[in-house]
Amino acid sequence: NQMNILLDRTVGNFEDALQLIIKTSEKDFTGIAINAAASPFASRNLKDIRLASDNLNRCLALPEQYKKHCSSGFAAGLIETGKPGEEYVFAIDVCVTGKELAQSCLLTTYEHTKKRLDKETQSKACKYALSVAGKQEEEICNKIMSSK
Repeated sequence: NQMNILLDRTVGNFEDALQLIIKTSEKDFTGIAINAAASPFASRNLKDIRLASDNLNRCLALPEQYKKHCSSGFAAGLIETGKPGEEYVFAIDVCVTGKELAQSCLLTTYEHTKKRLDKETQSKACKYALSVAGKQEEEICNKIMSSK
């Protein structure tokens, strides 16, 4: 319910939502609130990579301690609402545009892919990471997929 109020108050503006959270949340819970807010904003951007990339990069304006909370929540939202069986595609495409946030965004994408999708799809995600982000990302992806 509080998240719906936040979305209504900020009229769907991700930057305004982030600033409202920083101003109004209890310090111990700010990171969690940012992570939780980023997910529904990401799910609104599934058809426009430029808009999704712009919104992900809004996380850069946050104080350092909250940037990874923001990019991780954003990646989770992309995976949770992506095209079934290919949730990782748009998420990886957006994450690689994330400048200094790319790594935390990609890690969350791989972790959520592992939790939600079957082994075959996990393998496809790592191959896709290779094609978009390079050999090192494929190796990181494969390591996450094979971990317990």
